[in-house]
Amino acid sequence: MAVTSAQVQELYVGLLGRAADKAGLDYWLGQLNATGSTLTLENLRANFVNEQAEYAATYGNLARADLVKAIYTNLFERTPTTEEVNYWANGSVSADQMVVAFLNGASAADKQVVGNKVFVAEAYSTSTGSNYNAAAAKAVVADVNGTVASVNAALATLESGGLAGQVPALAQLKAVQAAEAAKVAYGTELFKANAAMKAADVGGDANGVVSTTEATGVLTTAQGVRTAISGDSTAVIQAKVASSTTVVEAARTGLTAAEKTSATAYETAVAAKAAAAAAVSAANYSVEKGAAIGGLDADAAFQALNGTTAGGVTIGTAAALMTGYAGATAAERAQIDTALKDVGAYAAFKAVAVKEAAVTDTTAAVTSTGAVLSGGSSAAQAFKTAADDKAGLETTLKSAQAEDVKVAAVKAIVDQLTQLDKVATDAGTALTKAVADSGAVLDEATGGFAVTANKADVLYFGAPATGANDLVVAAGFAKGDFLVLGDGYTFNSGALTTGNNNALEVFFIQNGANAQVVVEAKAFGSSNGATVDASGVITQAADDQLAVITLTGVNAADLNFSNGVVSFV
Repeated sequence: MAVTSAQVQELYVGLLGRAADKAGLDYWLGQLNATGSTLTLENLRANFVNEQAEYAATYGNLARADLVKAIYTNLFERTPTTEEVNYWANGSVSADQMVVAFLNGASAADKQVVGNKVFVAEAYSTSTGSNYNAAAAKAVVADVNGTVASVNAALATLESGGLAGQVPALAQLKAVQAAEAAKVAYGTELFKANAAMKAADVGGDANGVVSTTEATGVLTTAQGVRTAISGDSTAVIQAKVASSTTVVEAARTGLTAAEKTSATAYETAVAAKAAAAAAVSAANYSVEKGAAIGGLDADAAFQALNGTTAGGVTIGTAAALMTGYAGATAAERAQIDTALKDVGAYAAFKAVAVKEAAVTDTTAAVTSTGAVLSGGSSAAQAFKTAADDKAGLETTLKSAQAEDVKVAAVKAIVDQLTQLDKVATDAGTALTKAVADSGAVLDEATGGFAVTANKADVLYFGAPATGANDLVVAAGFAKGDFLVLGDGYTFNSGALTTGNNNALEVFFIQNGANAQVVVEAKAFGSSNGATVDASGVITQAADDQLAVITLTGVNAADLNFSNGVVSFV
């Protein structure tokens, strides 16, 4: 059975009183679990006690009783009883075997402490990577006991960057980066997928990312359109429609049988006209109509009929034919259909033309059936008035409902952007506090960095700039200072020409007395748009999609990259 990371961490915690450094942990796990390996946990414990200088320096000269107390404290966060000290101090069990014995004989409460310490130690080793610091590795597990609160406190310190050797406020800084990235991602998607939002950005800062302000402008416009239709809410309009329906039905009771037939014909015509009007006012209709007209105009068979007459219409342009078709009688439309039956593009054209014709036909039907009622009795005229009021309210209701849907959709976008803004703002507030609490100096790149003497500088680089818009860190970048690039980058220790085309990469190059951090904005393979000569001078293409950050007076060999952070080692 493979040895686990937690088992090795127990040795670090018990015998060295600290979390494992990632490199050491990975090395021992590799040795213990290698195929054909003869190394065991017992061997490793003996190695720690008998061969490791760190153990010898800390515990090598302790009296037996003091050693027992130290290991108890390391593992269980408590002082052993007098009986426990006497038992182990007077025994012959070696120090490495004592760890096994302590763990095997641990009470449930003691086991909980060990488990908590190992959990925190694992978190430290994983999160710090190669940025290991001995003092921090001890401090992070030092006060962990059997309580959840102690674990949370340790993790909070770890996440805040409050331990020695850590990037101050790194968790908060990455939270800001993530929040800003989320805003850009959502705003970019809106720009690509939503025509109204794209138009707002083009009319705004035109950066290809829709902002909350730009989206709010779209919402204001949509709300204005809705208000222009009616200042009443949909519920109020629905109530008015219901009331008007009651009036219409009451008016109907006063009609003669013949007038009721005319009333039904009028209502049918009004409904048909509304449907026809809706068809030609649909969102995609203008595109459909334009394509149909353009397609017919481009058809050679249609062009060959130019100047001929069909159904009383002289064939010329497709647009003129569309108008003529709508105004023709049914018999004349049939003649047009026959004349153009062999024109390939005519089927698509006719599908649009019949919609135009329906508007003409239903309008005529409304006029003729309405005239019957208008020229009839006072009861018939009252019915028409009531029916017209109802039809108008129904049209208003449909238009209002359609705009309500649009307003709701835009409002959902504005709400999402507003929430993303809040997350970013809250993250920024937390970052400001964390930086202030740590005593560090945070400097976001706007063209260059400044380094503050005797302070932990956290230099934040948001995203690679293209072309020659590179950055310079003035002299002074040293141990305790950090350049945060963010997550998602892979370090490449090779040349610029040996890149991985599936990863965003970071390179270190020595250019005279300065180190250069080369950061890719997109994944490249063997060519990333830049070359470096023998003296270390980088030549960049205008669209190289790289950023070169110069660390003045720094040797590239003294730099380390881990977890998105460049540090001085």
